[in-house]
Amino acid sequence: MPLTSQPVAQLRSLLRDHNISIADLVVAFVASESTNTNVGDAANTTTTIMDSLISHPASVADIRQWACRTASQIYADQVAELSRKAAGLHFGASKATALSLQEFDLDELADLFHSHAPDLWRCYDQLLSADPSINRQRERRQQERYETRIAAREAALAQFCPADVDLSEDVDADSESDDDEEGDRAHEGRVSISTIRKVVIMCIMLLNTNQRCNSFQCMIGLFLHSCNTPEDVIETLARLGISVTPTTINDAITSLSKESTHDLKQVGRTLTAGFAYDNVDIELKHTVPTLEKPHETLVHLTSGTLIPLDHGVLREDLDCSKELWERSFLNRDRQGHEPFVSEDKLLDLHPEEEDHPSQLLRRERFWAWVFRRDLLRHGPKEFSKFFKDLGKPEVVTEIPLVKSTQVPARMMDISPSTPQGNGEALADLFKQANIGDPAEDGASEVTDIKNYITLVHGDLLTGERIQSFQASRSVEKTPWQRRQCVIYLMGMFHLKMACADAIWRICIENKDARKDPSSLIKFVGILRKKETAKIETKPGFRRMHEVIEHVGIVSRLNSWKVATSRRYQTATLEEFAKKGPTWEEIEDLSLELAKNFVASPDFHEMRQQNPGERDQVKENSLLQQEYFLLYEELTYAMNEGDIGRLESCFMPWVFIFRGCGKHKYATQLVKYLRDIHFVYARFPRLQRAIRMNILCNPTGRAGHFRGVDWWVEHNNLYLKRIYGGKYSNHTKARILKESPLIETFKNIRIQMGKMLRLDHRTIKHSPAKLATAFKALGVYMDEIRANEFVEGRKASYCIPDKKSEGMHLGLIKEAKGIRGEVVGGVGTEHMEETHSDKRVGNGGDEINDNGDSGEEDSGEGREELDEAELEVEDDGDLDV
Repeated sequence: MPLTSQPVAQLRSLLRDHNISIADLVVAFVASESTNTNVGDAANTTTTIMDSLISHPASVADIRQWACRTASQIYADQVAELSRKAAGLHFGASKATALSLQEFDLDELADLFHSHAPDLWRCYDQLLSADPSINRQRERRQQERYETRIAAREAALAQFCPADVDLSEDVDADSESDDDEEGDRAHEGRVSISTIRKVVIMCIMLLNTNQRCNSFQCMIGLFLHSCNTPEDVIETLARLGISVTPTTINDAITSLSKESTHDLKQVGRTLTAGFAYDNVDIELKHTVPTLEKPHETLVHLTSGTLIPLDHGVLREDLDCSKELWERSFLNRDRQGHEPFVSEDKLLDLHPEEEDHPSQLLRRERFWAWVFRRDLLRHGPKEFSKFFKDLGKPEVVTEIPLVKSTQVPARMMDISPSTPQGNGEALADLFKQANIGDPAEDGASEVTDIKNYITLVHGDLLTGERIQSFQASRSVEKTPWQRRQCVIYLMGMFHLKMACADAIWRICIENKDARKDPSSLIKFVGILRKKETAKIETKPGFRRMHEVIEHVGIVSRLNSWKVATSRRYQTATLEEFAKKGPTWEEIEDLSLELAKNFVASPDFHEMRQQNPGERDQVKENSLLQQEYFLLYEELTYAMNEGDIGRLESCFMPWVFIFRGCGKHKYATQLVKYLRDIHFVYARFPRLQRAIRMNILCNPTGRAGHFRGVDWWVEHNNLYLKRIYGGKYSNHTKARILKESPLIETFKNIRIQMGKMLRLDHRTIKHSPAKLATAFKALGVYMDEIRANEFVEGRKASYCIPDKKSEGMHLGLIKEAKGIRGEVVGGVGTEHMEETHSDKRVGNGGDEINDNGDSGEEDSGEGREELDEAELEVEDDGDLDV
């Protein structure tokens, strides 16, 4: 009850008479034990008293000083309590481990700060929303957006519904709940960002109080480093208290790099991990060549990784090294040898379904599916309604969908350009994994390899040199010295690159092949006007991959146009769409396209006809479409993890490789099929282990299987462009140091992206808008009637049927060495080639008979890949 002026005056007079101030009275009243029962009642009015004092002009300055001093002390005490070691926020960068980084959680920090510094946390809430009018404005804008969406839905319904229909029920609860959820997500996002900012402010205070409280700053520093942030930016953020300095980051990297050896040994001791490695050439442009080291600017290194074998592979599944050696052609004391397997048997490894209703082979049914897929994706939009009916081609043998993992090895200062270099690389990888023969000198603590097989993935040239190294070591006494445990598996990504290169050789490399109006390079000139010169000389894999894909799509759409004009008398696909064909009609027409618009097995008979009865332009289109579809099938099988379909693609490409001079790829593919399905048939568990793990799936998503060698190339990209240092810090020592931390940096990037709500961002390129280019090429194909039959029409160049040529080479006696058959008493594993001692590689470099060239990455066997040809996906992985 408020006092009137008279009692107040009386109290003031009484206090003055006894020489007592109001402050003395309040202090004495609070301190008196006899009045403790009334203190609680008095404390309840403290807020009223303080509000009165701070609103009075005479006391406002003093009360504000007191309030600030008191609040500051409370906040300082809470920060000091959190900065002590007992709070668990101390972090030593020089002792950082991958586990400690994984355990870092921004939400847990927020909960800790909220519980141990509640007053300061509430203060942040007030300060970060200091202007109430701005908050009300945000809420009003959110409400306006909500009402606008509702009005837009009602307008859309009113446009398409009769006037007498009640629209109030059409804007149903589900639509409103979706809007509510969107509003909730927006509010949640604002709250989350506010929490992040409060944590950042608190961490800056803790770091300034105690330099050991730097866990948040260390994570930010490593995150910035993993994103290749310039050091000037990191230094600036360190000055602001948000990050640690580059020196501290380097200390953490040193600790993590040392710790990585334990992970390698842990995976290695299981003896159920595959090895993969590849050469890496890095140019250190700041290095000055000297007389002693004239070529030091180009550094030749070897990168490697360990990939645990998935799909239930056990150590016992690989326990057959001795049994394989007993019948190996490298074993001079072998008691027998593997029987010869003809290529006819290799063609029948995956039997066809008998009496299929379509009367087409499995491959031809896949071609029909591709025709349907392209019509739905790139044809008139009316066909998109059939996507639910498209489905997928039949599965032959599927690899189960499991996310693959890797443990990157430390990069090796070894050049694998010779068999000896590859032997050194293998020895280094085995040493890092701590596996070997305990009987060897100085190897008493290694995990005994015993009789187990080790799978090693690599490109073709790597495989040849591994096999050459094994042949040179075959006279050694112990299995370990012979590297008897090693089974080489060819990288499927480099095989895909070789297929693209083979199509380039057949359709573009020959200058005469570029003259005809229906040639592939003429089509490329419409799609890529400024790149024809590059594609004519050395296009690279990514560019050639897109040429095959895009020209193939337009050619198949043009085939649809020709086929529908015959059956339905329509001039365009749009007219065909307006007729409203059923899915059954589309399926039936796609089967016809697969039969009549792709080169058939009797294609060579077509070319034997009289010139007046032939259409050479149409023949070129048929053959080119076959090459494109064979490439499409190989790509699809790899991406989907259909190892059965992938193996069924090998023999057609064996013939094509032979026909265009890529004999070594043909030899290795034949060797793979013979080994897997005949040599290893006695060991079905080994056979399954190889087939299920020749592809990997780094993302664990359907349609994202990759060759193991692709993963190595992915690692090389990061090591060369991001994790190897910059400017003066871009040194060989730095590259070697950071090489085993690829996965650690990737996990930090993903972890911090989620905690800082960066998951809405992507670094994946948006799909190219190709509709106009496709339309222009389609018009040109109409003009030259590329897919129509014109009797007696000639072409200035006939695309060679390299598949038939390769089949012929496999039949003649002189090609037995290429096929791996018995030549001069040598068994089926004979790998030597019978062609000339010199050949020309992809880049036109001559390569001598031992496979070496003047340039590390040129020539057959090590297809050239530029970093720009790998595309980074939004989750940090690469897409090809």
